[in-house]
Amino acid sequence: MNKTNTFFKEVLGEILDQRRADKEAAEKYTDCFQLLLNALDEENNSKDEKLSTEDSDIIHDYTENGGGKWKKSISRIEILAQSFFILIAGYETTSTTLHMIIYILAKLPEIQDRLRDEINNILEDREDIGYDDIAKFQYMNQVICETMRMYPTSSRANRVCTKPITINGIEFKENFMFSVPIYAIHHNEKYYPNPDEFDPERFSPEEKAKRDPLAFLSFGYGPRNCIGMRFAEFEIRATLAYMIKHYKFYPAPNSPNLPLEIDSRGLLKPKETLYVRAEKL
Repeated sequence: MNKTNTFFKEVLGEILDQRRADKEAAEKYTDCFQLLLNALDEENNSKDEKLSTEDSDIIHDYTENGGGKWKKSISRIEILAQSFFILIAGYETTSTTLHMIIYILAKLPEIQDRLRDEINNILEDREDIGYDDIAKFQYMNQVICETMRMYPTSSRANRVCTKPITINGIEFKENFMFSVPIYAIHHNEKYYPNPDEFDPERFSPEEKAKRDPLAFLSFGYGPRNCIGMRFAEFEIRATLAYMIKHYKFYPAPNSPNLPLEIDSRGLLKPKETLYVRAEKL
């Protein structure tokens, strides 16, 4: 993991330096990386000083804002960290989930066929996929949710108390860290009988209504849930609709059976490399 962190720190650092050297970068790029860099440059211009490119940059730079108040400004390290987080949270988790869904569908052809029928019934002969179409994919939603239940991309979510609180007679101090065991909850037979069996019907409207909503936490819950949830949902559904409409997937020779063994280091992922065969329809 340290090698991965170092690699992305160096790559993102090079991009940052290239963008700062390009006087037209603010007009040429409109991505999140550039927005953060613009905020940094605006802050530096207001202070008439430049940020050091050394790794020893101060992480939190505070400037006086009058009236005894202090305003927090952004730093190079924070831009690199935030960009790395967006990359991992916005791309790696989505690709991993799609990878798992396609493999499961290859192993369970009856579910793949039912999903294809739903997609063809909604899209008919159209190639374009709109937001209204996405909202109609009920069975697809069940397949995606069941995949994310069995194989969430994170085994847990951490939250920190911002102030002392008492819950059910137990006192928790400020800065106390809670660790919510997402994987364990998703495989708890109290909420999901036969948890190692892939069953999209668990997420039918009728079954969902019977279950505590906190039993499904792939995107977290409440005001601190995944900020990119809606985008990820649309991205997964649109990609899956196109792939299943145009291809039929089969398991490759010697492919591991379900349920899969999971590597819990970093993002959760299969221990074995997964391969499928694709046939153009």
